Amino acid sequence: MKYRIFLFFLINISIFSKVIGQGQSFTPDPNKTYYLDVVEHNLRLAATGQSEDPYTTSINTTGADVEWKFIAKDNGNWHLQRAAGGSIPRLRSNNEPQAQMNTTANVGTNASYRFDQGESLGTHYITLPDGSTSFKRLQMNPQGEILFTSTAFGGGWVSWNITEVSNNPKHYEIYLLGGQSNASGRGDASELSSPYNSPQTDVKFYWHKTLSSTNGNLTQDTWINLQPGSGHGFNSPSSHPVEFGSEISFGRNLANACPNKNIAIVKYSHGGTNLHTHWSADGIRYQDFITTVSEALAALTAQGHTYEIAGMWWVQGEADTGIQNANNYASNLTNLIARIRAAINNNRSFPFIISSLSNSQYATIANPGNGPYTVRQAQESVAANDPFVDIANTDGLDVYITNQSNNTGIHFNADGQLAIGELIAEKMKSIQPEENGCVNAQSFFPEPNKTYYLDVPTHNLRLAATGQSQNAYTTS
Repeated sequence: MKYRIFLFFLINISIFSKVIGQGQSFTPDPNKTYYLDVVEHNLRLAATGQSEDPYTTSINTTGADVEWKFIAKDNGNWHLQRAAGGSIPRLRSNNEPQAQMNTTANVGTNASYRFDQGESLGTHYITLPDGSTSFKRLQMNPQGEILFTSTAFGGGWVSWNITEVSNNPKHYEIYLLGGQSNASGRGDASELSSPYNSPQTDVKFYWHKTLSSTNGNLTQDTWINLQPGSGHGFNSPSSHPVEFGSEISFGRNLANACPNKNIAIVKYSHGGTNLHTHWSADGIRYQDFITTVSEALAALTAQGHTYEIAGMWWVQGEADTGIQNANNYASNLTNLIARIRAAINNNRSFPFIISSLSNSQYATIANPGNGPYTVRQAQESVAANDPFVDIANTDGLDVYITNQSNNTGIHFNADGQLAIGELIAEKMKSIQPEENGCVNAQSFFPEPNKTYYLDVPTHNLRLAATGQSQNAYTTS
């Protein structure tokens, strides 16, 4: 008899707890990030931070789009938003079935959640306690749509697993990219093959564009995986739905060479811009560049990560080939490098690689006295006078040919952009300290148009050959 009474008591306590609850079933830590999954559908909640529509993806997906954080309100409820931010990072109801993303200014009852015990232990209903009666509970249907329904609706579709993202802060090496249209890139992404044609999950990317265009619409102003889509946007000679720049091959080559490093790239460029005005201390593009970098670094630290500025590459010069501006290019570029180091790295030096003007762009670049020649001489001069600056020679790289008489063109095509990225990556590795943890970093990059002596100083001897004998020899 006692046994029966005791069993009845336990059953009633269990029922009472589930129906009434003991406060919320889950209390978020505002300093942590979480995955939100509906296991019944094997899907994970995601958002780009730019689109009004949240989406769903595989429960095995990781990365910025699927990491969420909770913002506490003073009434015990919580806002739910994309941890990496974005222009519209906050999940809300609009008093209709479809869930929407909105700005962080949305602080009302349609974006204030609580958490109650879900259908099974360890799952939670995510509810708007003061929301519209018909649209209070967050739901994921079998088609992967994110909806709101009434609290009368229970079951697996509204039961969410809330799992803490592994607390694994990383230290990132940040590489910056700036310049004009060849920095943005006019490479046609349809010409890419593996590994460049898909997101690179081991290289993070942040970019911002100020050039209005019908493409180049990769998610911006948030950290994503490196991938094509941040190109120039106005195409020559033809239209490409998706474009890319040298960041694609730079990131891949550097990550391959530095497997123990966490590589991240910040890109801001604007086509047609000159160094003498647009990128001057008061220039609008320089200001946009500094703002983009500052916001990217702030977003990274907000996720608990640390960073160091490991290098920058500069793809620009075409807009300064008028002879007056060309004559000032060396001093203007020197000033730009100093300003960037001061603004974002406390005046500390970091490697700075210049992508040179090319004979593929200008047939007369080797002729003294003209603008392209003067700009390239200035680029080489700046590199020669700063041990942390180097130049990548782009002669012979592929361009979109627009001048049929001499087979030149201003904009590098897909192969040209990939080649620039590879050159920059090699230069970047060579200029960094030997203990940088990278492999296959050459210490010297020959210029194909120059000649060299090869000496062994300890023997005071020089390598020599006649060109007729099979045997090389040495001499003083």
